[in-house]
Amino acid sequence: ALEVIQAYLSGERRQPPGMAGDFLYRQHAEFLFMAGDLETLTARALGGAAANPNLPKPANAPPGFVPNEVLDNSIYYQSALVRAQERRGNDEAMLRVLAHLRDSGRITKEERLLAGRAALRRGDRAGAMEWLSGIALDQQQAVTEIEAIRELAALYATATPPDRTALGDLGRICSLYSDLSVTREVAERLFAAGAATEGRGVLLLTARDRQVRPGDRVSLLTLLVKLRLDSGDSIDDAAPDFRALMESLFVDSTGLREFLTLIASHAPRENGPATAAWEALLQPHLANPRTRLAADTSLWWLRGADPGKYGAAVPLSPKERDLVIEWLPLFGDPGIQVSREWLKQRTEPVVSLCEGDEARQIRLFGALGDRIRAAEVQSRLLREAESDGFQQFAVRRRGSSAFGERWPLPGTFAEAGFPDLADGLFAAYHDTIRRLTWEHNGFLESYARFLIERKDFAHAESILTPAYQKSIGTEPQLLVDLYQAWGRLHELSARSNRLYLTSGLKVRLDELRALAENPPPHP
Repeated sequence: ALEVIQAYLSGERRQPPGMAGDFLYRQHAEFLFMAGDLETLTARALGGAAANPNLPKPANAPPGFVPNEVLDNSIYYQSALVRAQERRGNDEAMLRVLAHLRDSGRITKEERLLAGRAALRRGDRAGAMEWLSGIALDQQQAVTEIEAIRELAALYATATPPDRTALGDLGRICSLYSDLSVTREVAERLFAAGAATEGRGVLLLTARDRQVRPGDRVSLLTLLVKLRLDSGDSIDDAAPDFRALMESLFVDSTGLREFLTLIASHAPRENGPATAAWEALLQPHLANPRTRLAADTSLWWLRGADPGKYGAAVPLSPKERDLVIEWLPLFGDPGIQVSREWLKQRTEPVVSLCEGDEARQIRLFGALGDRIRAAEVQSRLLREAESDGFQQFAVRRRGSSAFGERWPLPGTFAEAGFPDLADGLFAAYHDTIRRLTWEHNGFLESYARFLIERKDFAHAESILTPAYQKSIGTEPQLLVDLYQAWGRLHELSARSNRLYLTSGLKVRLDELRALAENPPPHP
C-alpha cells in the first residue's frame, strides 16, 4: 500500500479520477504510522518542501520556500508523528512535535490535552498548566474539554497553596456541561482545597436544576452531606443539606445504596448527643412512604444495629423488603445477618430478586457468601445460552436476552468471589460462538484476563489465537500482557508468527514489548 501511495504522490502513477490529493496524504501518513516509519514521518512532518522534492516551485522562490500544498498536508504527518511517539512512550519527542504544532497555530484541543498529560508525567506542572489552560472551554468539543477540566482541577487543588479562585471558576463552568461526574469531581477538589462554601454552591446549583434527574439529584445531595461531614462539619451544621437530601429521596435501588453507604460510614452508633442529632433529623421521615425505608434503616443502625430488631418500626412493601435484602449488607455483619434471614423468608423465586437484574443478584450473593443461590443464577444463564438466537447482539423481543447483554456476567461472578462459576459460564458462552466478529472483543478480553489471573496461560493463548488470526480488532496489548505474566515475553515474536498479523500489528507488538521490558521512568 505504501509503494502504491508513494507512486501516486511522486507522479510515477496517474491518480484515479476523483481521488483528492489530501486523501492520499492522509492515507500515506496513516500507513507510515502503522509501519512505525518514524524517519519518514518526521521528514514529512517537519521537513517542509525537502520531504517532497518533486513538488514544483516558482522560478523566483526564495531560499526555504515551502509550497502551500506542503503546508496544507503536513498536518496529517504531524498528527501521525504525535501518535507514533505517544505509543512508544517517548514523551519528550512527542512534546517537541506538539510544540511545533502550537507555534504554527495548528494544534487541536485533543493535542493540547495530550501535551498537558505528557508534561504531568514528566513532572512539569508549569508546562502542563500552560498546555491545558490554552484549551478553550466553549462546549465545542465537550469530551476533550471535560477531561481538561479534570486535569486543571487536580492541578489547582494540589498547588501550594491551592488556587481556590481558579477552582471556583471551574466549578461554575461545570454547570455548562451535561456530565455530572466532572461536577462531582470539581466539588470534591474544592472541599479538599478548603473551599467548602464554593464546593457546596456547585453541588446545590446543579442539584436544583430542573433538568437533573431525581436519582442524580439524590446522588449529588448525598455527596454534599458526605463532603461536609468529611470536612469537619457536624450533622447539625449540615442539617439543611441533609433535610434537602431526605426530601429528594424515593424508593430506588441506586439512591438507597448511596444513602445507606453514607449512614454506615458517617452516622455514629449509640453515641449520646451526636446520635440524638441524627435521630431528630430522621424521625419525621418514618411516616413518608418515599423515605420510611431509609429512615427506619438508619435509625436501626444508630440504635445499635441489633439484627433481631430490624424492621419493627414500619411495615414494608415487597419491593422495599427486596431492597433491604440487597443493601443491608452495607452495614457489615449485622446487616448480613438480617439479609440472610429475610432471604430465607422470601417466597418469591430468585429470578425476581434485585428487580430481575442478574448482575445485582450475583453481587448480592457474593456479599452474603451464598454460593447455592449464585449457582442457581448460573444454571439459569447456562440454560438461556442454549436457546436459539442467543448469539446475537440485539434483543429481539421482550423477555429474551442475547450474548451482547450477557457476556459481562462471567466476570461479575469472578468479582463476587465465585471463580468456579465464572469459569463454567465463560466456557459456555465461548462455546456458543460460531463465527468470530469484532463484537466478541469485549468478551474475549474479559475471558483471557480471567484465565491470566488464574495462571491458565495456555488456555488464554488458545482463546486469543483465533481472534488475532481473524483480525477482529483485538488489542495487541493483551498479547503482551499474557506473555509477560507467563514469563515468555522473550518468545513473543516467535509465538506470534502463527497469528498472521499485519505488518502494522507486528510493529505495534514490538513497541509494546519494548515498553514492557523497559518501562519509561516516572518522576
